[in-house]
Amino acid sequence: LSMDNAIPAKVHWLSIANSLVIVFVLSAMIAAILVRNLRRDFARYNKLATDEEKAEDLEEFGWKLVHADVFRPPSFSPLLLSVACGTGAQILSMSFLTIIFSSMGFLSPANRGALLMAELLLYVMMGGMAGYVTARLYKTFKGKSWQR
Repeated sequence: LSMDNAIPAKVHWLSIANSLVIVFVLSAMIAAILVRNLRRDFARYNKLATDEEKAEDLEEFGWKLVHADVFRPPSFSPLLLSVACGTGAQILSMSFLTIIFSSMGFLSPANRGALLMAELLLYVMMGGMAGYVTARLYKTFKGKSWQR
């Protein structure tokens, strides 16, 4: 009952190369689009405007439209965003700790169910961190429902 020949040793180099080429091509396309848009915006920002253009260009355009929106708290539901971020932090930390414990050898694939049990246990244990992240973000967004 040995499993010496269960996994073939050949590596699919063509698939790996194909994936890398696709990643590089898509990254180059995104970079080209961003560079083109940024060059156009910088050229528009840096050109000297005449008096007629100054009267017309009172409103902002391009990247200047969103520069003040980055640090503004959400207007619709800060609690919903806070809960989503807290749950994301919980799942991310659970996954990270599961990978660390697996790489250290605590979770063996030979022991059936140990990985699932460890994930459930870590998910429950990371609930406190999720609550902290949620409360901290909600208070940062100046939410008022926590003061009841």
